[in-house]
Amino acid sequence: MKPLILSMILSLCVFSECLETLQSTPKGLELEIDTLVNSYLEAYKIPGVVVLVGHRESISFHKAYGSIDGKMKMPKDAIFDVASITKLFSATALLKSLEKNKLPFEGRVSLALKEYQRSETTELRFEDLLRHESGLRPSMRSSFYRLNTKDAWSAILATDPEFKYGEFKYSDLNYLVLGQALEKLEGTNLDQAVKSLILEPLKLESTSFRPMKNLPSCKEKCVPTSTNYSLGQVHDPTSKHLGGVAGHAGIFSSANDLAKFASMFLEGGISCNKRVISNAQVNSMTVKTPNSSRGLGFDISSRYSKKPSGDFFSKGISYGHTGYTGTSIWIDPTIDTYLIVLSNSVYAKDWKRAKKGYLKLINELATSVGGTYSF
Repeated sequence: MKPLILSMILSLCVFSECLETLQSTPKGLELEIDTLVNSYLEAYKIPGVVVLVGHRESISFHKAYGSIDGKMKMPKDAIFDVASITKLFSATALLKSLEKNKLPFEGRVSLALKEYQRSETTELRFEDLLRHESGLRPSMRSSFYRLNTKDAWSAILATDPEFKYGEFKYSDLNYLVLGQALEKLEGTNLDQAVKSLILEPLKLESTSFRPMKNLPSCKEKCVPTSTNYSLGQVHDPTSKHLGGVAGHAGIFSSANDLAKFASMFLEGGISCNKRVISNAQVNSMTVKTPNSSRGLGFDISSRYSKKPSGDFFSKGISYGHTGYTGTSIWIDPTIDTYLIVLSNSVYAKDWKRAKKGYLKLINELATSVGGTYSF
């Protein structure tokens, strides 16, 4: 057989192994999800939702509901501002970079950032920030938004811890700082570092910072988050002020791409028969220590985990994250199942009510999906 023909056959075989096969949805689950989503869209005026249920190598449910903006029908491959789910991509890229540079996650952040070599921050470790146990304040003060970009980054890196070290205090600053550390370790901008370390190896073609610039399909598929923001503009005010690229928020993605990301963790760091991250990294991100409620990136049992984990996803074992814009990803390795729910609840006219409804919806969906696959 000619080498070229053999190469083409092998390529097709590898490609076919990477296809996401759609297995049948368990009896009654589709109707239950349809009923739940449609009732919440009507009651809370949530514009639209995409729901995906997946497993190691397959997807058993993927459907879109409602509209993008009250007019255009929501497509299954819609691209959402995933808000704080960005933190998962930042954490995954950072830990991969630390391994590559032979630095432990127990090491000091000051190894990468000279700005952290001052007495107030020199003892802070990468894992302290990854678990939100550094003592840094949740967000920057209002005066921050009057600074130019250069001074804004300087202010972030100059902010000292204000809360008790070692206690959980959810903070965007942790991941803003970690994003800067990743840039130093990789010698490139954060968006390029995340792309080369995670997005490209996973072949995520609908995931990016600054989607209007980097994703040709954004004009047709990006979902708006506010009538005051242009399409593809990040909703988070801090990320927006910094140009749309930050370790805590700024990534846009689709349900299919997030499914590949989730599946990689169920597969121990492997995607499409290729290792993307080490099994040790998977464990460090998805298993909490006795005194912590989080892994190195994923939420496991903090107070924020109650809604997205529902009643039947394994407590203390399943893991995931939510995003302020109305996004959620939750993974249960004990039943090889993950649930992705993406919405633009913040686009609703009464967005506070819509957001409240969305949180109730993801709780009921998680309970329904977790219950279906747990028994």
